[in-house]
Amino acid sequence: MPCDTITTVSLNMSNIDIDTMKAALEALGYKVQVSGNVLYGTFGSIDTRRGTIEMNRYEKGLDVSTVKKAYTREVVKQKARRLGWQYKETADWQYELIKR
Repeated sequence: MPCDTITTVSLNMSNIDIDTMKAALEALGYKVQVSGNVLYGTFGSIDTRRGTIEMNRYEKGLDVSTVKKAYTREVVKQKARRLGWQYKETADWQYELIKR
């Protein structure tokens, strides 16, 4: 693939909360800027209105699956916090919630 190629993936992102996605990307170690419905960073960009992710292919270990998992982890953490449950990550991408 030529080095100037941009890979675009379409997802159904109609229910994505921008603040949650921002927190998920920051948890992965990225600095994120928000402009309207678009999140920008060294990872690329995520447009929640159009439902697209443009990934920087030079970011090692980052793919759409990782972004979706990070978003899910952030949703689980937020729900646990809101319900007053204890959140614990037991392994990579595996969680344990304990009702207090």
